[in-house]
Amino acid sequence: MIEYSEQPTYILPQSKARAIFPQAVVLLILSSIFYLGILVNISLLELSKEKQQIAQAGTLVLLFCVILIGFLLAAKKAQAKYYFYTSRLVFQKKNIPYTAINLLSIKIKRDPFDKLFKTYTLEFNCFRMKNIPHNLQIKNYLEQLVNNVR
Repeated sequence: MIEYSEQPTYILPQSKARAIFPQAVVLLILSSIFYLGILVNISLLELSKEKQQIAQAGTLVLLFCVILIGFLLAAKKAQAKYYFYTSRLVFQKKNIPYTAINLLSIKIKRDPFDKLFKTYTLEFNCFRMKNIPHNLQIKNYLEQLVNNVR
């Protein structure tokens, strides 16, 4: 996060479940496909039982590490918050002045995971505010902030 002496007017946390769950599911599916591919390749090689077991165990350990790292990265990204200041919006290292936001470009998007987790994505200009809980009407708040700055 960029450090400012000014206090934010509002801090918006992301929905952690919405941010983590889809990535965890994708990691598990891709890891399963990868493991099945390894099993097919091992069965086609003429290896002893012991070497096959070592290769399978090594693959499982590697996949476990990949899944764990992916989950931890997704959890860290889910911890990031949107900071609303009087003149700008800050998310991680992105600093967006309200004067750069086109009010006509602000749109609410929802995908199947958003519907499942009761969240939405707010898109404007070339920026996306993801994993916003549905009960928070951030679009109206953002429009008010943009209008106040102009």
